[in-house]
Amino acid sequence: MTFLKNFISQIIFVFSSFPLIMLSATAATVAGILYIFNDESQFFFNSFLVFIMGISCCFFTAIFTEQKKFKQKTSTIVNIFTALFLVFIYFILENFFNFSKDNKTDIFYLEVFFNFYKDRTHIFYFQYLLLIHLIIAAIPLLLKKENYFYAYNINLLSKFIASQLVALVFFCGCSFLLFLIDKLLNIKVHWKYYISFLLFSEILFATFYFLKDTNKNFQELKNKSIEVINFIGKYILLPLLLLYFMIFYLYIIKIIFSHGLPKGILVMMSIITAAITVFLALIFHSPNNSKLSWNKKMNKILFILLVPVLVLLFFAIGLRIHQYGLTLHRYVVLLTGIWLVIICIYMIFWGRKINFILTSLI
Repeated sequence: MTFLKNFISQIIFVFSSFPLIMLSATAATVAGILYIFNDESQFFFNSFLVFIMGISCCFFTAIFTEQKKFKQKTSTIVNIFTALFLVFIYFILENFFNFSKDNKTDIFYLEVFFNFYKDRTHIFYFQYLLLIHLIIAAIPLLLKKENYFYAYNINLLSKFIASQLVALVFFCGCSFLLFLIDKLLNIKVHWKYYISFLLFSEILFATFYFLKDTNKNFQELKNKSIEVINFIGKYILLPLLLLYFMIFYLYIIKIIFSHGLPKGILVMMSIITAAITVFLALIFHSPNNSKLSWNKKMNKILFILLVPVLVLLFFAIGLRIHQYGLTLHRYVVLLTGIWLVIICIYMIFWGRKINFILTSLI
């Protein structure tokens, strides 16, 4: 449970260090989700746009006031002016953006977005948004620290790319979870939930990851690639993988009691789940991970949990081969399943050298 405590402590650190940024990101996410489910509300749409801009505005004020060593009173005044600016942006959108619904369709929020793009309002909005980001990029120049300009902006760019990568992995994992619930448990998942997870991932979660290692001083450029991979493995893929296993077990129980047959799509789902397990094994056995003993134990547990999934995989592919014959596609799936069984047995009973996974692919 150490990684969970670390994750919670990181959340507390980010919200306490950058409260206004995270408040804007949270508000933007909530406004976007509410707009998806209440597509007749101009208030939610305009609020979403304003809070998106608020993330960048609050980031600038947080970095600038910290570097200038402003007192608490001065920082509060700067934050008040930032809030007033965002209110001004909201009323501009409220008064000049033509929010109308001519046709009642299920994708009205897309119609509004395109109307926003056709309207001149989008030019005004993106001009201000671009200006704010240019000011953020010019902070070293404003602080007369020209020597840090290049490293500072490269650091910002690398952190942004890393946060988007982590957010993308998180969204794909959550989408696959919803897909499993929909297809295996026959619980209908509306497409709006996928869009909601996309907003949560790309706004709130990406902002959190961007800020989690930020100390309001970007004067040093560090390589965070290893930390990104470890974060993806421990804090995103591992919890999601445990949820995948739980859904597979519920599906197995459902098949046993209903005397049904596994669905054909189960084969691909099983392979994806097994692939994530193997990927986590590679991460946990990395020499850069300090808690190697914990990683080995977790690897063993994951591959033990994978055994019923592989049994279900062979049952499903065997059933398809018996019914429709052996094709090239099923032959490849069968070989992949055999390879996964070999890896699973090795990781459960031995698992000392992770190189076995790589060499077995040759």
